[in-house]
Amino acid sequence: MLAYWTSRMSMDAVARVQTASIWSNAKSIEWPRSALEPEILKEVKRRLSVNASRLLGYWIREAGPLPMPEERILNTGVRGIGLAGAEVRAALHELCEYGILFAVRKSWGERLFFLPRDSYMAWRRAQGYDESYWKEAPSAGGSFDGAGRRVSEQLPLGRRLVRAYAALKRTELKLTAKGLFPKKTIADSLSALGWEQADAAALFDFVKPVHLEHYPAPFAVVLDVAAKLGLLRRAQATVGFAWDNVRLEQWLMGSPLLREAELLRLITMHYSWEGAEMISFTSELLLLKPRVEYSVNQPLTSCQNSWMQVMSRFGWANAAAREDGSMSYCWLIDPWEPEKTTDEEAYSLTEDIPLIVLPDGELIVSPSASYDLTWTLEQAAQWVRDDAVSIYRLTSQSVAAAVEGGMDQEKLLNALREASGGLPIPEELERAVGHWAAQANRTMLEEVLLLRCDSVEIANAAYAHPAIKGLLAERIGERSFIVRPADVPSLRQQLERAGWPLAKNKPSAIPALEQSSNEGQLVEAGPFIVDGHALQIYELESPERIVADAGNSKDNQAYAPAQWPASWTGQLRAYHHSTRRQIVESALAWGAPIEIKSEGRLVELVPERLSGFADRWVVSGFLRGQTDEVVTPVDLSPHMWEEMRIIIPSPFVDNKRE
Repeated sequence: MLAYWTSRMSMDAVARVQTASIWSNAKSIEWPRSALEPEILKEVKRRLSVNASRLLGYWIREAGPLPMPEERILNTGVRGIGLAGAEVRAALHELCEYGILFAVRKSWGERLFFLPRDSYMAWRRAQGYDESYWKEAPSAGGSFDGAGRRVSEQLPLGRRLVRAYAALKRTELKLTAKGLFPKKTIADSLSALGWEQADAAALFDFVKPVHLEHYPAPFAVVLDVAAKLGLLRRAQATVGFAWDNVRLEQWLMGSPLLREAELLRLITMHYSWEGAEMISFTSELLLLKPRVEYSVNQPLTSCQNSWMQVMSRFGWANAAAREDGSMSYCWLIDPWEPEKTTDEEAYSLTEDIPLIVLPDGELIVSPSASYDLTWTLEQAAQWVRDDAVSIYRLTSQSVAAAVEGGMDQEKLLNALREASGGLPIPEELERAVGHWAAQANRTMLEEVLLLRCDSVEIANAAYAHPAIKGLLAERIGERSFIVRPADVPSLRQQLERAGWPLAKNKPSAIPALEQSSNEGQLVEAGPFIVDGHALQIYELESPERIVADAGNSKDNQAYAPAQWPASWTGQLRAYHHSTRRQIVESALAWGAPIEIKSEGRLVELVPERLSGFADRWVVSGFLRGQTDEVVTPVDLSPHMWEEMRIIIPSPFVDNKRE
């Protein structure tokens, strides 16, 4: 994603892109955010040079978010893009300078260019829907809500993930000695998703887990999505994981429709874009208007049909066969659901009461309930079933478990009141919750760090020492004290000053100290799903290095070799056939186009190869217009034009940079 790659750029490099003239029309939205706005990108494309615009059009059409080796791009130039090699190099430099394309270098020197996934989708949206696969069609029927909107019979994936993450939270993310999640944790998470094991395996067969022998595909997706959203983090220098509580809270508090749309795009961009055909198909799906019926224009592959069913089973779309046997498709949510203002969000929440609390502890949850409410109920209530609404039940065990997990009784009751529109909790249920909560945490087991003295005299002296007593949390027996791990460095120092240094041959305190010192040091988790390209493992290249490696300095005004006669690149001239051959050979070697005058008409020739000898030679290549991307293959002998010159592709220089 674009945010990831910009985070790997230096501050100077980011500032250089932000001040580029091409983004000057986006004052209110700074790059890189502006690079994801389709309306801004339409203007950006008009500001690109002709060659850069041609290359970008080819890239969106043929490569999309897939990486392309530099050599392949240069070899594709004339046939696929309509550009000569030097023009492709200049266009690549321009697109990289503007933060549109990025490049990474493998350890053996091969360079890969690519368009970040979300950037690619932004450019597709700027281009618009082209009806390659779909056309609007009359409704084929389905389920509708009271407002006449089509609804899904499937629980949306986002709500299933909330349940799975709540199940993970109850395990405290404990791992086995091999650093893997235990089988029971996996089983509990899969059970929370709510699919039968066989159905889930078939539904997620579009991914390959990194830990294929240990993690089923659905569980790997649960972890991978959490990592990509920044909810699940890895504890630095350990094999453990931890929740990023700030991000988790923000995610749970967001609009459910917005969160489902974010998940829809994440799932599509990360798990369906492995081949050009699927990229074209699924990206066009994202361009379809929400709640509008479409019918298919052409036969679909099994992978494409399967993907439509995945979107349907995830509760985001309706895919069905029509009476004539063709497939119909309809988004039930907007894949590009916009963020609402605080006032708009507050108003939408008052349109529906998401929770009904019954006296017997049964909780009826509306499909419009927030993720935050679902998260609370998953921790404090027992899930019963899902129908048109979700049913939970408060029990003595569920309330006790919530209190033991750190949830306050009043917090639970307040959450229930707020979600039920401010209505009071039934009196008998409120008393029951209070009774159940009071029974929790009456006894507990704790792991503590002990300071043990070798005699009662030293223990008494330490307890009486003014600088040491405050560092001892509690005395246990005659010779031992409970010590808080955070106080160990200060305690060690004071004991040494008092003449009672801690023994160095007792390693029992080390694990607790390490746990304390690493607390809060969290880094990116994952990946848990195999990425066929894994560009993140390579070194990010700067545009300056790309130019330097091509043998050009920033001060060069042209890509012309010094040994070329100036007349070859100046005005159009007539030459002897042998000189014409020399000019064509030089243009081929350098990858430059040639302007020729034939029968009084000026055209541009992009040479591809030279054949023949003496005066009987032929140059094969392509004729092109100055603005369109159409190229025409030709074979020309030297007597077929009168005058010629080599066109020097100028290196990219942003003279209007702010």
